[in-house]
Amino acid sequence: MESGQPPEFLWIKNKNKYTRLLNDREVTLWQDGEEIKSERLSHNYLEEFLRLDDNLREIYEVIGSKMKMKEAIKEFKGLRITRNDPWETTASFICSINSNIPRIRKNVQCLLGKDGNIPLELYSQDLSYVKLGFRERYIRETSRLITGGFFEGIEKLGYYEAREKLMKLPGVGPKVADCILLFSLGKLEAFPVDVWIARAMKRYFKIEGDKKVRAFARKEWHPYEGYAQQYLYMKVRKDFGKVR
Repeated sequence: MESGQPPEFLWIKNKNKYTRLLNDREVTLWQDGEEIKSERLSHNYLEEFLRLDDNLREIYEVIGSKMKMKEAIKEFKGLRITRNDPWETTASFICSINSNIPRIRKNVQCLLGKDGNIPLELYSQDLSYVKLGFRERYIRETSRLITGGFFEGIEKLGYYEAREKLMKLPGVGPKVADCILLFSLGKLEAFPVDVWIARAMKRYFKIEGDKKVRAFARKEWHPYEGYAQQYLYMKVRKDFGKVR
């Protein structure tokens, strides 16, 4: 919930619990030891949202061959990729362009409608109060282009074709496309590269440059590059950044 995934922007933390308005209903989620507890959330929702069917033991075997990855798994064991609404994920990561966590969260919270969801019809709304800057144009144009069935069509494509399709949307570059694919469309081979991942790859593995980074990730961690990315993100933030 606090690993740079969409829930960090869409949910509000209060002590050890996370809440949001979801489809006009306030829901709550928290962890008690190793048990996940919730209020007004169905088991089916939790199973999909938290990807409870993902076999973490198998994933750890694939991504845990390098010493730094072993350390990351030990430190953040149990961390899962979440599966989120594709449009909310897209809007959230367009907000993330050249921004920071507090500002992204503030922008995303301002975009939420009365029912707690980010409305698709943002192109017709006054967004000046959100203070998105140059990102406002991207949000407007992308919301206008996304029509019924758009994301379902993307989900059916292979990773590379899906990525290319997403990158045709205004404001969606390689990193944002990979975030959409990983956090909402089930493409676990997606490997978003931001400044923190670039730093992790350079410091831990002496790899620089987006192409070399992605090639290394695919060689070492396929088909779970996305899980490796999350553990690296948390590891490098702990080692070299401010822990939120």
